[in-house]
Amino acid sequence: MVTAQDISVVRLAQRDPPRYWLTDSLLVGGSIRDRADYLTLRRGYGVTQVVNCDPGEDDGKVPPACLFELPSIRHITAADPAWPHHIIVPLTALVDTVTAGGGKVYLHCQAGLGVSLTWAYALLRICYHLSRTESLARINAAVRLVVGSHPGRNGVPPFVDDAFGWVDSTLPQEV
Repeated sequence: MVTAQDISVVRLAQRDPPRYWLTDSLLVGGSIRDRADYLTLRRGYGVTQVVNCDPGEDDGKVPPACLFELPSIRHITAADPAWPHHIIVPLTALVDTVTAGGGKVYLHCQAGLGVSLTWAYALLRICYHLSRTESLARINAAVRLVVGSHPGRNGVPPFVDDAFGWVDSTLPQEV
């Protein structure tokens, strides 16, 4: 079993809402409470780009030029072909551009433990070129830091685990 200590890059940034670093440039977590919270992310953590997994939630909190909103995926089931494959290309292009310029991304949903983990897994696999095993290890370490163990498969909620399969199905074999 991989522990949080085994994944040195995974570290808890803040517990309420939960925020944790999966890489040196990818911070994942829960809702941005207000404009002051956004400024803490910007000044305290160096976040230059916010990726919101809950459309509309950041209105008025994050400047539009620093905000990328993803479509909701909460309604999708494992058998649903509606996984938004079309958004992977612009999302990964954005993250690649931000990180190449030395920026940091804050990827969030409401709680920081479900939808955002799905997209984080996609980014770890595609932008950071991590294997499925390493990506899952980082995500599991982060979840354990925040909530302890989760009864779902792979240590995450079943919805998230199903989505990992969708992400894997979009990747070329060499990734």
